[in-house]
Amino acid sequence: MNLATAEALVRSQLRRIDAAYLRTLFEEWAILGVDGTGATLISYHGTRRDTYRARLPEDSLPLRAAMARRAYSVGDFEFALEAAGTGYDAGMKIGESAYLVCNNLAATMEELRKDPQWLKAQVLWLELGEKFRADPLV
Repeated sequence: MNLATAEALVRSQLRRIDAAYLRTLFEEWAILGVDGTGATLISYHGTRRDTYRARLPEDSLPLRAAMARRAYSVGDFEFALEAAGTGYDAGMKIGESAYLVCNNLAATMEELRKDPQWLKAQVLWLELGEKFRADPLV
């Protein structure tokens, strides 16, 4: 899948997730290109457009630590349960060297998952991973 299609898929699926969760789950999301030298911002959607790129190394620390525990295939994901504020809450491998990162600026994933609506939203998050597994971003 190309970038425009991937962005449209993420927007659509996050709207469905918000509807199931009965409020916004992730206020911001980005697509990152990752290689041996680090991460490159490919696409960003949220309220911190002016500062997001500069904070990328710091904000990604909790999620990078969580993701360092294993190798990921396209469609696999991880949550940084205690990432607070601008620290990324969720990451998903969406291409060979591309990742989707999502963030809730007001709550941690640990807090968000306590809401009973999380179970409904989680099914849609898994569905998003399966869609990228079937057609990765290139």
